[in-house]
Amino acid sequence: MIINVFKIMCFSSVTFSLYILSNVLSAFRKAVCICASIHIRVLLHTLVGLVLVKGTRGTRSKRLTSPPQSHHK
Repeated sequence: MIINVFKIMCFSSVTFSLYILSNVLSAFRKAVCICASIHIRVLLHTLVGLVLVKGTRGTRSKRLTSPPQSHHK
């Protein structure tokens, strides 16, 4: 009798924990998807901004630094 009750309690606790885990995982997956989409957008914007800034700064700095380097040589 005690063994049966123990088995039922273990089974119910396992199923309950699995149910909680599945709910937590689905919620976590939704949150990860939302966060990932936001992060991908932010990363894309920052990458584009960095490329644009580096491109404009790179050409400007090359134009500014190339004459002094030639003079130093």
